[in-house]
Amino acid sequence: MPGLDFSVIPFDLLVNIANIVVMYVIVRMLVYKPVKKFIAAREEKLNARKAEAAEIRAQADELLTEAKETKAKGEAAYDALLLQGEEDAKAKANEIITQARTKEAEVLGKADKIIADARAEARAIRSEAEEKAADAEANILENARRDVVDLSVQIASKLLEKNISDEDNRRLADSFFDQLKTGKGELK
Repeated sequence: MPGLDFSVIPFDLLVNIANIVVMYVIVRMLVYKPVKKFIAAREEKLNARKAEAAEIRAQADELLTEAKETKAKGEAAYDALLLQGEEDAKAKANEIITQARTKEAEVLGKADKIIADARAEARAIRSEAEEKAADAEANILENARRDVVDLSVQIASKLLEKNISDEDNRRLADSFFDQLKTGKGELK
């Protein structure tokens, strides 16, 4: 069984293989791992903010459920009083019927007020929760945009090795994102 003859393998091939291995290790340590770590940290922040927004929304939903229960109790109380009024009206004379109608009107007013107050409170709570969730989402997106711009500037400056001021880079990145928001999506 003939063995490998290493004297035939050109020295340049061995040097090229060593260069490839060294370049792979350097690129992995200097670029891949930091970018992966940065992305994982941003994802963790985003998940935390999403969880916070979900918690706020759950609290709003819980308050809305409580408001609905209060409404149902008010309506049940109203129905009970109305039934009692009808029974008293059948058992008593016209004077008691008049008093029952007066009480009925009062109860209706209170029930409507309770229902209106509960609905207003639920709307306010839900609106506040939606505003907080929207603000949190806007902050997350703005922070992500800033981080992407900063990272893009760093990568572009390394790749181009050109002296462009931070102001020019930020203006260019902001212009790009503004065009994306308007739907053009291309640089001029």
